[in-house]
Formats: sequence, structure tokens, C-alpha cells
Amino acid sequence: MNLLPTQIAVTIDDVRSIACGSNHSLLLSADGRVFSFGRGNFGQQGNGTLEDQKTPTIIKIFQQVEKVSAFNSSFRIDKVTAGAETSFAIDGENTLFAWGWNAHAQLGFESNPTVTEPVRVKFSTPVVEVSAGAVHSAVICTDGHVYTFGRDCMPKMKGGGGRLGHGRQLSLHGIRDEVEEIAEEKTRSL
Repeated sequence: MNLLPTQIAVTIDDVRSIACGSNHSLLLSADGRVFSFGRGNFGQQGNGTLEDQKTPTIIKIFQQVEKVSAFNSSFRIDKVTAGAETSFAIDGENTLFAWGWNAHAQLGFESNPTVTEPVRVKFSTPVVEVSAGAVHSAVICTDGHVYTFGRDCMPKMKGGGGRLGHGRQLSLHGIRDEVEEIAEEKTRSL
């Protein structure tokens, strides 16, 4: 434990932003490189394993443009966000990427509970912001619409949770289907 601020020993030129989850952190450099460090038990490091990283380590998949998508050589990440055990990035084309713990579809898609590398999250409208909680997430798209997904309620909360803002208690799984339905209706979820 460090009681006083201590500089990170690894030098990363021109860090633009940092995001902290419960047990991991993300750094974004000015040239769009993403680094992660801390716990990796849910894949939140984005390096394809469940290993912890004691120092900032570059997320290599973002350097392999052809693996990410059919982007040109100017591909770069512009924003990073961390939830409790989740990680998100938005690129210069306003495409959302997510990885980490996904037991409640809080990454925006249904899959295995552990996603160890960044995956493109498909939205019909470009994403400009993402925020992540412990078991839910929210995005704002370029058209101003807000979409929420993940777990709406906690079992011990009387009357549900309402954290998704949909005005009803949703099931724990299949949340993305609800979000897509709301998107088709062109209504705000909050």
C-alpha cells in the first residue's frame, strides 16, 4: 500500500488520461496507445489472459489494426473508461470496444462471463461517451441518445434497482436485446 502519491516507474510519453476500476487501471497516451495494469482476473487487462500486470503494459490488439477492424493506418483510441472489473475504449471513429467481466452483459453484448481482449460493441449510431459501474454501463451516442445495459437490480434490493433507467425491472440476461429494442423505438432510456 502507498500512502503517498508515487510516480509510476514506467515512462509513457504524454499520458492523456487515466481510468481506474476496482483493481485495475488504464492509461491513454497522446498518440492513442492504451496501457493496462493491476488485476486481470476477469480479462480487464485486455491482453488475452487472466494474468495480473504489475506495471503498465500496452494492449497490443489496438496496435494490430487489421485485427480490430478494417480501419486505415490512422486508427487510434481517443478515450478509455474502467468499471469495477470492465474496460472500455472509444476510437477516433466513435467505435466502442469493451473487455473484462461480462456476467451481466455489462459490456453491451452477451458472451462468456470473461472477455480477455477488446471486442467491438455494435451500435447503429457512433458512441461519444461511456461510463461503467460495477454491473451496468451506459453510453451516449452522437445523436444524444443514452443507452444502458447490464444488471438492473440486486437481489437484496426491495422493488428492484432501476439503475438502468428503463422504468422497469429487467432480467439479468438478455439486456442487450432490450437496449436494441429501445434503440429501434428511437427513445431515450434515461
